[in-house]
Amino acid sequence: MKNGQFRPRLTAEENLVVQAMKNGWKPDMTDIPKTDAKGVRKSPAKILVFDVETAPLRSYTWGLWDQTVQPAQIISDWFMLTWSAKWLFEDKVFSDKLTSEEALNEDDKRISESIWHLLNEADIIIAHNAKKFDVKKLNTRFLLNDLNAPMPYQVIDTLTHLRNKFSISSNRLDYVNELLGIGRKMDTGGFKLWDGCMKGDEESLKKMEEYNIVDVEILEETYLRIRPWISPHPNMGLFIEDDVDVCPSCASENLAFGGTPYRTGAAAYESFRCNDCGSTGRSKKSSHKKSTTRSTNK
Repeated sequence: MKNGQFRPRLTAEENLVVQAMKNGWKPDMTDIPKTDAKGVRKSPAKILVFDVETAPLRSYTWGLWDQTVQPAQIISDWFMLTWSAKWLFEDKVFSDKLTSEEALNEDDKRISESIWHLLNEADIIIAHNAKKFDVKKLNTRFLLNDLNAPMPYQVIDTLTHLRNKFSISSNRLDYVNELLGIGRKMDTGGFKLWDGCMKGDEESLKKMEEYNIVDVEILEETYLRIRPWISPHPNMGLFIEDDVDVCPSCASENLAFGGTPYRTGAAAYESFRCNDCGSTGRSKKSSHKKSTTRSTNK
C-alpha cells in the first residue's frame, strides 16, 4: 500500500467546511442529512473490518505428535505475511503484502505500519477470533517494530459471539457462511501457499493477499447477519449527539416500539426492535418508575 491511501479522519470536502467555519461561515444544520440513501441514520463511528495472515514459526522437533517445542528449538519466529481491511459499508478494500525480499528477510515492519494507521483511526474493529489471534498478533508486531499502541478502540469478535449465542457444529468462518448461504472463503490449496510465501514467491504472496481480501469481504457479511444477536454490542447511540432513541447496534431511528417493557430494579423502559438491522433495545428515558415503600416493621 502506498502512502496516502488511508482514509483520513476528514475528507477534502469536510476540511473545506471546517476552514469555511473558521472564517465565519455558519451552516444551517437543518439542511444536513442525518440518514443515508436507505434511511438508516449515519453514525460518526469508524468501524474497521479486518483480517491478517501470518507465517508459521519454524522449529526443530523429534517427531510429529505431542511435541513440546522449547525456545532453543525455534529456527525462526512467526511474522505477518499480509493483511486486508475495509470500513464497514464502504466498497474499497485496503490490503498490503510483503515483497519477495521482505518475506525472505522476515521483515514485516512496512506492512505493520500500514495497518497500524487504520487501527489508529478506528472506533470499533471487527475480526473473527479477534481477541485471541488478530489483535494479539498485531500488537506483537507493533511492539517488535517499535510502534506505539493504536488509539483505543472497541472490539467485536464474531467468533466469540457465535460460540456464546449458538451451537453450530463448527464456528469456522467458511462453515458458518455455508450454513447461512452467504460468501465463502477462497481455496488456498493448503500449506503449499504459506511455504511459497515464506520462500518469497511473488505469486504466492499475491494469492495470499487475494485470500485475505475475500476473508474480509465475507466477514462483513457474517457480522451483519449475526449483528442482532450480538450482546453486548458497542452502543452506537453513544456516537449520536442528538437526544433521540436509536438502535444501539446500527444507530437507526427506524424503530418499532412495543412488546414486553425492559425493567430494571428502579424503572421500566419501552422496548423496541430495529426495523433496519433487527436488533432490540430500550428507550433512553424510563416510561414508569416503581414506587418505593418504607418498611414499618420494628
